[in-house]
Amino acid sequence: MLENNKNKLTIYYDGECPFCREYSKIINLKSKYIVSIRNARDYSKRMKIYCNQGFNINEGMIVVLNGKVSHGADAVYLINELSIKSSSKDRVLGLLSKNLFVLKYVFYPIVKFIRKVILIFKRRGQF
Repeated sequence: MLENNKNKLTIYYDGECPFCREYSKIINLKSKYIVSIRNARDYSKRMKIYCNQGFNINEGMIVVLNGKVSHGADAVYLINELSIKSSSKDRVLGLLSKNLFVLKYVFYPIVKFIRKVILIFKRRGQF
């Protein structure tokens, strides 16, 4: 535990991905956690370390909670479990992500595919 009994939560996402960018805006974790939301493109050395550990930012966001790394659909699931559901957007995402199987094998792969297409159209390569 850290100051004010808050846990440290760091979220790395691709700042060029509109899904990731919007998702990082709507989550509300600051009341319970010391939250750092970071554009992975600004942390290339850290991303190489995570990639060597098997966590590729091109395959999904990376969330670190008190030193424990979650990746991809597992990261989104963790964030939703930790989030305070307040807005209608939060409720929709919460419903989609409550079922880990649906999130991991249906919803998340679709979002990853659309992300890749958008990055191609924006002429931005993967990280």
